[in-house]
Amino acid sequence: LRDWGWRVPFILALLPGMVAVWGRRHMPESEAYLAEKAAADDAADAAAQAGVEAEVPRAEVSRKQSTVRQVVAGHAGNIAIGFGGVASFAVLQYGGFVWTNSYLAKRGMSATGTMLASLCA
Repeated sequence: LRDWGWRVPFILALLPGMVAVWGRRHMPESEAYLAEKAAADDAADAAAQAGVEAEVPRAEVSRKQSTVRQVVAGHAGNIAIGFGGVASFAVLQYGGFVWTNSYLAKRGMSATGTMLASLCA
């Protein structure tokens, strides 16, 4: 088991991965996306026939950037709370899995006991 046991989680992850790929391949695109894609394809075809390279209009780029700015400006507090939550979880996870195990090992707990402590953490 020690030689090949590390492969078991990867093998077990195959099933959800295959389900996700199957679901994504069979999920229909939204009508808005299909309409935008058709318009972009038509513009690219027209540009190719005219012999020029198609570009994204500057108004389109600035509109998308301003939308991102609006979302960030409108939800800055929520974004900060999200970052804080992720950071605090990372600190707690480190404390539970790494620091606690090394502390218990230094205090003389057996390897089985430290493994059980990390399992419970």
